[in-house]
Amino acid sequence: MPSPNETHTSDRVRLGRLIEERKRKLQRSWTAISQAGPIPPETLRRARIGTSPLADDTIERLDTALDWLPGSTQDVLNGGDPTPLEDVDRRYPVERQILDTPIGQVVREIYSDLEADDSLTPEQREEIRERTATRMREEVTMMVRAKRWENEERKRRESDSGARK
Repeated sequence: MPSPNETHTSDRVRLGRLIEERKRKLQRSWTAISQAGPIPPETLRRARIGTSPLADDTIERLDTALDWLPGSTQDVLNGGDPTPLEDVDRRYPVERQILDTPIGQVVREIYSDLEADDSLTPEQREEIRERTATRMREEVTMMVRAKRWENEERKRRESDSGARK
């Protein structure tokens, strides 16, 4: 993946056009897009013009601000196309249903909090995401095992009480 300084000006200009198109499609103001990132208005303006390189955290925040799948802005800077979240929803309806559960809501909140924290580097954000996923997986596994044990104990007690009658 090229660094911000290695992207071609034509790809940055194309990104600017795609940002403008996405704004129209979403029917949002520049202020709303800036706040959704969050992206400072001047940084958003530079991204729209496409003449200067973008920092890694700005690239990540553009995905959030424009409702694009994470990595879409970098895909554009690499010559590809962005993936709007609504396309993902149509292609992956089960995954969308999962995101609408309480666990999915927690994950979205975590991602949003990470993106809003200016003190973290992209590498630190990724490390926290990975550690969070591992921890959630471990916690859920323990909860499921405990619930299975409870169910087995309940069935055993019911079976024992039924045998005594």
